[in-house]
Parts: sequence; C-alpha cells; structure tokens
Amino acid sequence: MYKLKGIIILAILATLLSCQNKKILSPVPVNVSFNRDIMPVFNQSCNTVGCHAPGYTAPDLTSPNAYADLFKDNLVDTQAPEKSVLYARMVDNVQPMPPAGVLTYEASLVLVWIQEGAKDN
Repeated sequence: MYKLKGIIILAILATLLSCQNKKILSPVPVNVSFNRDIMPVFNQSCNTVGCHAPGYTAPDLTSPNAYADLFKDNLVDTQAPEKSVLYARMVDNVQPMPPAGVLTYEASLVLVWIQEGAKDN
C-alpha cells in the first residue's frame, strides 16, 4: 500500500514538474518582412538607450534609420548571408550583440531575411 502511494506521489510530482510555461516558437516564416519581423527584434534587443539608438553606437537601429544604416555600414551581405556582420554578431559566442544574446529564432529570422534579399518591406 505504501509503495503504491509513493508511486502515485512521484507520478503527480513528475506531471507537475513537466508543466512548465514554455514559449513555443513558430517556424521561421517565408517572406520575412523587415518591418514586421526584423524591427521588433531591434526594438526589443538593440536600439535601447546606450546601445544602437541615435547618438550612441553605430549603426542606429531605430525604425526610421535602421535599414539605411545596415547597408551604409556594410553589415548585410546578400551574396553571403551567413557571413553578414549583422548575423555573425548575433550568433557570436565570444562577443554577441546584444551582449545578453538573442533567441535562435530571432537570429534565424535575420538570416532568412538576408537570404531573401534583405528587402525594405
């Protein structure tokens, strides 16, 4: 009887521990949009005060300036997307940008956007 109680308690405990709130990420979409998909990544992780906002470290990744600055500073290479400075810095293990890193999903969005021609859409 005690053995059965122990098994039931372990089963309940295992069930409760497996019910963590995990964020489920969608697959990276086809036709990644700069404004719909990439700018939210910059807004959340990059263009904060002291980082890539006006008057701070280049490039300026705020909405009115981000697209032009990425190309002005040659940070996007549509011929070799994986070698684009923008993508390489996001997945760099030594000095990632942003310093706290980004989700693999966000870096994948940027890579797909570059692979699709890095359109200003």
